[in-house]
Amino acid sequence: MPRKIRQLESDLRRAGFVERTDRGKGSHRVWTHPDAPDT
Repeated sequence: MPRKIRQLESDLRRAGFVERTDRGKGSHRVWTHPDAPDT
């Protein structure tokens, strides 16, 4: 069974990624890592 989005979000947060909130409204989420902002 594929992983649920909540599980993937949890993994990203544990890895140090943060969700960008300055991108405006929309259904797509943008994640960045403080150590590698181009990722």
